[in-house]
Amino acid sequence: MHLSRSKLLLGVAAAGLLAGCDVPLTPKWDVPMYLPLTTQPIHLDSTFTFGFIPPGVSDTVSFPPQLQDVSGALQDMLSHLSDPSHCTLAANPALSCNTMMVTVTKHTAIQAQDTLFVAPDSAALFAPPNAAVPYTSTSNGIVFPIAVAAADTLVADTINISQASMGMLKAAGDSSHVLWIQFRGRVGNPSSSSITITSADSIGIALAVTISVAVSHR
Repeated sequence: MHLSRSKLLLGVAAAGLLAGCDVPLTPKWDVPMYLPLTTQPIHLDSTFTFGFIPPGVSDTVSFPPQLQDVSGALQDMLSHLSDPSHCTLAANPALSCNTMMVTVTKHTAIQAQDTLFVAPDSAALFAPPNAAVPYTSTSNGIVFPIAVAAADTLVADTINISQASMGMLKAAGDSSHVLWIQFRGRVGNPSSSSITITSADSIGIALAVTISVAVSHR
């Protein structure tokens, strides 16, 4: 990889000299990278064990906390995130240009109000039972609420990750520290008749981030 980069830099420099231009030998490249993260489906029959959801009934669902290993290519990318000054939304400097996308799929006519959490540790993933909010504001973790209507079979939503949360991701890359991920919330039956639940009924969750990585520096 380093050899290919050197050849490219030499080629760019040579082309600039031939054209009579002053081309810097070490340009800065901010390259977008797409990274899928660890998730798993939520099986509805593990919550609604009687095999149906009565009209107007809802319950909490989640998948167990997932540990995202930060090593190898993922560690390298997170430890080389672009300078925040190069990746800031003009409309809101507290937000970066980096994004997180959650895709939820289902084939059961349930509605859901759920949240995707990404935290630096298990303590930050769970707040005390009497907390007013389900997440600690000092953890700089990512909180991504998403709503799914009964008629929806696929919902894909994207948010810009805050600069504070990008700091958490970079720290994970710098230290090869794991990230904690969980999707939890409530699902229910908004209809006037019961919904049958079998082992085939589940909520699929896919999670990915697109981040700007500094490939080389001036």
